[in-house]
Amino acid sequence: MFKFQVREEHRIDKVFDNIEDFLQHWLNENGCKEDDKLKQLYVNKRPHKKTRASKGLESFQKEVSVRYKQLSLAQKALYKAVGKEYFIRNCRG
Repeated sequence: MFKFQVREEHRIDKVFDNIEDFLQHWLNENGCKEDDKLKQLYVNKRPHKKTRASKGLESFQKEVSVRYKQLSLAQKALYKAVGKEYFIRNCRG
């Protein structure tokens, strides 16, 4: 869940202050309205092959790891709960 937030921050060049800001952005991007019933969001998960280009992936993973370690226990629990509730992997790619 936290990786999705950091990936989206890199994509749109904006840093979210907290999980609520990220979720508001994500729901707006996916066309959800305030009165819509929440449904699970599918995340396309494809196998990753190591290449020379994956060096950027390593620096991304390090950034995510460092930022995740800075979260409080309550924030980590919140990200985990939201991830389990609303984000599921769609392995069909």
